[in-house]
Amino acid sequence: MNAPLAAYARHQLADYVVSRALLPLAMIVFIAGFPRLAMSRDMDAAFWSSPQGVALAKQLFQQSVALFLPLGAFFATSGVISADREKGYFRFLFSKPVSVVAFYAQQYVVHGVAFVLLFGALTWAWGLTTVQQSVLSAMAAAALTWVLVGGVGFALGALIRHDGPVLAFLYLAGTASQAIAAAGQGVTPGWLVAVSRVLPPAHALDLTRTALYDGKPLDAALLWLVLGYGAAGWIIGCAALRWRTLQR
Repeated sequence: MNAPLAAYARHQLADYVVSRALLPLAMIVFIAGFPRLAMSRDMDAAFWSSPQGVALAKQLFQQSVALFLPLGAFFATSGVISADREKGYFRFLFSKPVSVVAFYAQQYVVHGVAFVLLFGALTWAWGLTTVQQSVLSAMAAAALTWVLVGGVGFALGALIRHDGPVLAFLYLAGTASQAIAAAGQGVTPGWLVAVSRVLPPAHALDLTRTALYDGKPLDAALLWLVLGYGAAGWIIGCAALRWRTLQR
């Protein structure tokens, strides 16, 4: 990594912490933290050691995860490239001899690492007040979410202007269509099955994350589907940045 590019890393990290992490963090505190505070008045520490307490802590954790991970990854990736392009920030950012592809590839890595570490810290903090969850499994789930959502978002940001709404639509459409196709095997219309296969594999991501939380073996086909789709998005984004000018 050259010195001019490395100098941008702290600014990219500050961008994530200040502009992209606070809202999803506030939401997870509201969804999981407030119920935990309310329960603390009625439940002592011994409750969290009971089977009921362990089950409740896991349920609250997984509900929070289901919201925070896709939402956190969405905020961390949407508008990163497109906003620089549409607002003309790229003129300032690349006034020095810095590779466009290398700059945004580094930003992808910085935001992703910060996202994974933040979720690991939240998981550890949750365990201090309820039942300890596996921090490594939680961070692995966050990393998989970032590879998929961040990779697709990276490609969309490099290609189009309104990448955020399109990313949200594709992810939600993938979640819904793939869940329907999985539940209605042999009954689901063929066109819906075909559409679900080209959308981001959100359902495969959910199944893989659940296996991680439960400590079960991972389905290699689902894992590679998530990793491959996200990696393809990242490669497409790099190619677009390499061959298309930011000034349009």
